Amino acid sequence: MKYILALDQSTSASKAFLVDGRGEIVRRASLPHRQYYPGDGLAEHDPEEIYRNVMTVLGIGMGGIQNSSPAEIE
Repeated sequence: MKYILALDQSTSASKAFLVDGRGEIVRRASLPHRQYYPGDGLAEHDPEEIYRNVMTVLGIGMGGIQNSSPAEIE
């Protein structure tokens, strides 16, 4: 079966969804990240924290297809 691993990066969290060939979500993961407000109307994020969270949620999402070949992941 083929899978799609989707990443949703929002201003508050990194999310990954593993979707099977029928369009069903097989696995999901989400990690929030901190937001910093250095002034009125300004928001900042730590890019290294976002990167770590992205790698973590992608790893969790891939956990559902550990025995699949790379050709089955899009």
